[in-house]
Amino acid sequence: MMTTSAFAEEPWTEVRLYLFATEISGEVQLRNVTADVDASFSDILDKLDMGFMGMVEHRRGKWSFIGDIAYLKVTDEESSTVRQFLN
Repeated sequence: MMTTSAFAEEPWTEVRLYLFATEISGEVQLRNVTADVDASFSDILDKLDMGFMGMVEHRRGKWSFIGDIAYLKVTDEESSTVRQFLN
C-alpha cells in the first residue's frame, strides 16, 4: 500500500540519447508490383543525412510523462517509378 509520503518526492527529469543499428531485408509490394529490399547497416550509414534518437522522462509525485522519439533521414541518388505498373 502506498503512503502519502511516496507522492511527496521531488520532481525529476531525465534525458537520454541513444544509438540503434539496424538493417532491412525483405520484400515490399504496391498492388501488383513487388520489389526486393536489402540494405545492410553500412548501406544505411552511407546514405544517412541525419539521425536522432532520444528519450525524456519527467516524474512528479504520482504523475509521469515519458516520450521517445526516433528520426532518420536517408537519401539516394537513384529513383524509380511504378506508375506504368499500377494501371
